[in-house]
Amino acid sequence: MIAHAATNVSYYRKLFEECNLSASMIQCPEDLKKLPYLEKEPLRTQPSQFVPTNIKKWLLIRASTSGSTGTPLQLYRTLDSVINEHAYVWRQFAWAGCSPGDRIVALRGDVVVPSSQRTPPFWRHNLAENTLIMSSYHIAENTIPFYIAAIRDFQPTLIYAYPSAVYPVAEHVVRRKLAREFPSLRGIVTSSETLLATQREVIEEAMGCRVFDWYGQAERVVFIGTCEHGSHHVFDDYGVTEFVPIGDNRYEVVGTGFTNYGMPLIRYKTGDVVELCPQDQCRCGRAFKVVAAVEGRKEDMVTLGNGKLVGRLDLIFKGLKGIREAQIIQQTFGDIVIRVVVDESFVEGTLRKITDNARLRLGDEVRVQVEIVDLIPRGTSGKLKAVVSLLNKENSHTGRF
Repeated sequence: MIAHAATNVSYYRKLFEECNLSASMIQCPEDLKKLPYLEKEPLRTQPSQFVPTNIKKWLLIRASTSGSTGTPLQLYRTLDSVINEHAYVWRQFAWAGCSPGDRIVALRGDVVVPSSQRTPPFWRHNLAENTLIMSSYHIAENTIPFYIAAIRDFQPTLIYAYPSAVYPVAEHVVRRKLAREFPSLRGIVTSSETLLATQREVIEEAMGCRVFDWYGQAERVVFIGTCEHGSHHVFDDYGVTEFVPIGDNRYEVVGTGFTNYGMPLIRYKTGDVVELCPQDQCRCGRAFKVVAAVEGRKEDMVTLGNGKLVGRLDLIFKGLKGIREAQIIQQTFGDIVIRVVVDESFVEGTLRKITDNARLRLGDEVRVQVEIVDLIPRGTSGKLKAVVSLLNKENSHTGRF
């Protein structure tokens, strides 16, 4: 990949010349440190400079990021890269007890029926992949029973979902004290959003099986999967993964991908944050490195006035009844707004408890306002952002945004 990038990719040809390097001087992962980190901005402003000259552009598959933290990145992939990605995803599915040919329910922001549709079915059956693709845009209190019935009748081995899409279904089962409806399920695989601890608890209780959360990006540089013991494993055969310390045992994920020759990215700063684990081994016996937790994006954490990043804010809502969904919005260093969607078990004193819990984690200098709303909007990709930072580069003390 290094030789390909240095020879065929304009951005890297120039970079290697500026660094007085040749591809032969990069022989091991440690040698990558001879090259600077790749920030998002060059990729955003000069995407054509990352497309190799030895591959016809019309042969590449165009993709983009969701744009949840700014202008979407325009990306290109080879067909081989797409096929490889499916292989890594299926490895994760296998760890969750699913084999090729098994029935799968997908709840991931796919647009499968018109947004104006008000009655079921809100799903379509992909016969070729034996997958029931369900719309996450139509999930509501009055439609969830139809989703539950459809999943039960389909008898899937696996549910593959955004956390924010499967959680309302699971929360409905727990809140209504319904009997476990899904005896065929062996696992729930979540991705694309940060899985909150409170979401995991409710989903596992409702579905009667383990949640396997995996982390990746549209840029295809790092893959972290979950084994049957709950450990997060870094797939070292997917790319070289580096962890850059940002404080408090938090590290930014930096990746050099092995699979996508259509847009090589070397030492790419993902903007995502993990907690490292003191041990490298897991009881499962797999040789992959282990991280303690994937916390999400730096931009999806609250930043205090001293520059400290505060994550794991789902604990603000832990143990509180009546909260169906929540979103934290940071407007300035001193102000946050917490939006909550409530149900019939909500009591007025819960608002004060949310405020107290937030101040306990953020300090008294942060003003906290709690708002009850009917709906928390999703992004265009159907994802729900648990924390939204409205800080920008000009008013950030850390220079990380």
